[in-house]
Amino acid sequence: MSPTRHDEVERKYDVDPTMVLPNLAEAEGVGSVRPPEEFRLDAVYFDTAGLDLARRGVTLRRRSGGADAGWHLKLPVSGDTRTELQVPLGQAGERRCPPRCSRTCGPSCGTVCLVPSHR
Repeated sequence: MSPTRHDEVERKYDVDPTMVLPNLAEAEGVGSVRPPEEFRLDAVYFDTAGLDLARRGVTLRRRSGGADAGWHLKLPVSGDTRTELQVPLGQAGERRCPPRCSRTCGPSCGTVCLVPSHR
């Protein structure tokens, strides 16, 4: 299966801690608002023993839970832009680095971090 691909731009902003957020449900053009959905996500990050991927700005993770469960490979493009390639988990929900990714990061690719989250 071919991976899905998209570019993402990540920017972070600081605001004054006393700032009151507006009620966006009342913003022009908003037709309806639903209660938030909650997800339990588990992310397993992979890299080489020497963290070669991280040093190059590359992220490889396996995420379970939520709408985008699968293998995610993020590659730097320029500045705050990265290309994300995503492949869904196989039927068995494989936990090892897929062969296609192993060829990229080599035989020393392994788990470096586990991040459970609740959103």
